[in-house]
Amino acid sequence: MLPYSTILHIKNAPVRYEVSWQQENKLLLYKPESTTGSNSGIPMFYVTKQKGEWLPVNIKDKTIIEQVVKDLHAHHIK
Repeated sequence: MLPYSTILHIKNAPVRYEVSWQQENKLLLYKPESTTGSNSGIPMFYVTKQKGEWLPVNIKDKTIIEQVVKDLHAHHIK
């Protein structure tokens, strides 16, 4: 199921992501949309609920984490 698509700024460039539920709505997958150019350095990642808040699992970049948290709030993901 595809809840929505969104744009995150990665390396100072806008990247469109498809966001979909995984594992019976326990994970959200952020997958960059296919582009004609190289996706080198553009992360694909999961988001899980941790201590009551949805947070990326395999991302350490604080800028991306902040964008994801704001994005989830804006799309009313609870």
